[in-house]
Amino acid sequence: MNFQDPPTLQHLAVQGLLKDEVLAISALRHLPRLLFLPPFKEAFTGRFLKTLKAMVAAWPYPWLPVGSLMKTPDLEILKAVLDGLDMLLIQVWPRSCTIAFGMNEWAGAEDLGCSPQLVRKEQKLEDIPRPEVRQPLKIIVDLCLKLHKLDGYHTHLLQWAKPRKSSLQLCCRRLQIGFSKLNCLQHLYMNRVYFLTGQMKHLVWCLKSPLETLSIILCQFTPSYTNHLSQSQSLWQLNHPNLSGTSLYNLCFKPIQVLLESVTATLQTLELPNCGLEDSHFSALLPVLSWCSQLTKVSFYDNDMSMLILKDLLHHTANLSQLYPAPLECYDYGQLAQVCSPLMKTLKGHKAAQEGQLCY
Repeated sequence: MNFQDPPTLQHLAVQGLLKDEVLAISALRHLPRLLFLPPFKEAFTGRFLKTLKAMVAAWPYPWLPVGSLMKTPDLEILKAVLDGLDMLLIQVWPRSCTIAFGMNEWAGAEDLGCSPQLVRKEQKLEDIPRPEVRQPLKIIVDLCLKLHKLDGYHTHLLQWAKPRKSSLQLCCRRLQIGFSKLNCLQHLYMNRVYFLTGQMKHLVWCLKSPLETLSIILCQFTPSYTNHLSQSQSLWQLNHPNLSGTSLYNLCFKPIQVLLESVTATLQTLELPNCGLEDSHFSALLPVLSWCSQLTKVSFYDNDMSMLILKDLLHHTANLSQLYPAPLECYDYGQLAQVCSPLMKTLKGHKAAQEGQLCY
């Protein structure tokens, strides 16, 4: 015979309270903070949605790990939680709060902190923080992309968050991508992505059609990354490569040079700011640029570039009509003309020669 421990008096009291949702909701204002967790868990697992919504709106802690209570995604519970967050967002919220939809463990009451309760109406007006110091509501979520789309649970969450982006911060700490056939992808942007370790090869192999835009910003590069980029035929028709903030100075630059040589017919913009590039890198790069007839923009700022390389840059690109489309008089003003007058003379000389050839 199996014997189970009898329910505690607290558990029985919570169950009795939640059976009357009107009473439970009205009792929240008098519920001590240390007794907030048991009825919240019971409301969550028992699907008392109206009470759950009210408890989220009155949540007294700076951390709410919703995901640890949800064994499988439940759209109705999600909607109740988001409705409660809407009520929370319209209140005066003097401190930061984090809602976690993807955490694995439930934090105990002692781990949730003892930050002050929500500001109540009876507080003096001068005690309420001004709008400019209001902390955003932080939401942490794990995303899983399958069959080229999100499931209904995550789609609803993202659709809810988009119009509220001014008052909340949506963060994704874990991203799982389970669709591998990227047949129609044309523009790929990755900003501060830290899951690339060991995945660049798989990423470029998944590309089934030529990319027009590849933007990898503030990511840590390795020698294998640059090799994979240069070897991927799906990148050989790039229009807009952007590697801003990636550290390339300690890597072999040859693969990047090979990649750019393969896109001279299609390259329109090239952005390599703050990549730690030096004169030796630009010496290998500049001859390639002279063949990029479609080039309209280059960005090399925050690199260690000498005046000699700047002159070489103008020599190699001055004949690219789409890169320097403005009339000559437009180059003779502002700080650039004062600081880089030798460069301006070089550019004007090239432009004058070009115009003479055109007139001839």
